[in-house]
Amino acid sequence: MYGPLRLLYNLPSRRRKKRPEKLPLKVKFSAEQPDWELVDVKQEEYPFLVTFPYFGAPGILAGKSLHESEGPTTRSLWIRGGCPFASFDEFLPALARKLNAYSLFPESKADVPSFCRLLAKIAYSFAVAEIRTQAFAADLANIILGKDLNFCRYYIGSVFQDEPPRNILHDLAILKFSSNVVAVKIRLLCKLGTPTYFVVVSKDPSQQRQ
Repeated sequence: MYGPLRLLYNLPSRRRKKRPEKLPLKVKFSAEQPDWELVDVKQEEYPFLVTFPYFGAPGILAGKSLHESEGPTTRSLWIRGGCPFASFDEFLPALARKLNAYSLFPESKADVPSFCRLLAKIAYSFAVAEIRTQAFAADLANIILGKDLNFCRYYIGSVFQDEPPRNILHDLAILKFSSNVVAVKIRLLCKLGTPTYFVVVSKDPSQQRQ
């Protein structure tokens, strides 16, 4: 989902030595060309779309019961263009001229279940490191492992509005809403103006099953 971003920001990877030097981009070389064709573009020049799902507030913070919550779904996406140079609107025409192309078709995908698992994993790990305990919601482990995502929106939510960029890469913090409701605030790639997410990590929601 975020392969090009890993390349752009040189983020950690288990397969660093296998990172591609070029990436396929859909291109048309004339208005009359019926189909897109793939052209390999150097990864440092590759235009890509950054996609993040929007959610409502976590169900537990919105006063919902566990069984009123949703699985890993969204009805709206935050989408922006990303590139290594200048602005996306300036970069795309410049790349088209360089490739002698009529039109370019950057693509992205939104794997919402995998993204929810990513948020749960980050939140759980950060909370363990900061709070020094592992007494958190048991459902988070099932979300991380992909065993049960039916209640993930009970624990995971986001801010549903545009937010200004910040001059840091990521932002994480522990938020305490009450004596037994603790959440981790997660904002990935803040420089791009991405949404803020909240993952409730307290153990209290498990009592809702009874």
